[in-house]
Amino acid sequence: MTQYKQFIMFVLMLTSLVNLAGAQNSAKFPIEGSTHVYTCNGLSVGAEYNFSITSNAGDVNTDEFNFIGAISGIVGADGLAAVEIKWNTGSSVNNYEVWLEVSLSGCSNKIFLGVSPQPNNRSIGFDVVASTECFNLSDNSFAISFITSDNNGQPIPAAYFPLSVELNVNGESHTQTVSYNSQILQVSEQWFVANPQQNTDVLVSIANVTDVNNASVKAGIENGTHVRSIFAIPEIEFTEELRNKYKLKYETFTAYIDSDSRSMERMEPK
Repeated sequence: MTQYKQFIMFVLMLTSLVNLAGAQNSAKFPIEGSTHVYTCNGLSVGAEYNFSITSNAGDVNTDEFNFIGAISGIVGADGLAAVEIKWNTGSSVNNYEVWLEVSLSGCSNKIFLGVSPQPNNRSIGFDVVASTECFNLSDNSFAISFITSDNNGQPIPAAYFPLSVELNVNGESHTQTVSYNSQILQVSEQWFVANPQQNTDVLVSIANVTDVNNASVKAGIENGTHVRSIFAIPEIEFTEELRNKYKLKYETFTAYIDSDSRSMERMEPK
């Protein structure tokens, strides 16, 4: 293979790898704990390929990343070579080069993509930490909005959504997926017991959150819990005076009619 052909092949491969890395959501600047796929296209069918990683620190600390699946193979009819890499906690202390070497008919070529992992200081928390509502005979489910923060104190971008959120509701675990355009957590009344005759507190806490790349998002220290207070239905009894004043003809109420047995009966106004 001539040097000219090697140079053209190098440019095409490098462009393919960089473009796809950008499409894979910050593959060049991965958050610690995230997993990304690095792919190159336009390769010669039947060529052997192999991925490897070097570091600016010299010796590569394999604790800082993991290859997921095979790192070598034969290029198929699609002309693709791909590898999946998880960037572990601690990887942000170094910069890396993800290398791809391709060999065919005794000739070989290599390219690399520079990768700079970023620390994971992102967080999530409830927008408000307390709310109240009256007991609802039809449904006591409720929604809570949340806020996120990236490494720079800005909202986490849409590219990292959807988020997988694990909630504890009065001590029981529940999981749901939330989108960027609907940043609220839904709490179903099937997850707790509300009593219409007494006030009920529902304690909701964020236990675990991961983004679309399986990287964790820490629950806020001060706003990681929310208390929903559901107030009981107040007891009332209409007197004859009120009944006549407001012309109440169809209400029903409960009254004790036998003080000894403490039995109750439904009473209809005449």
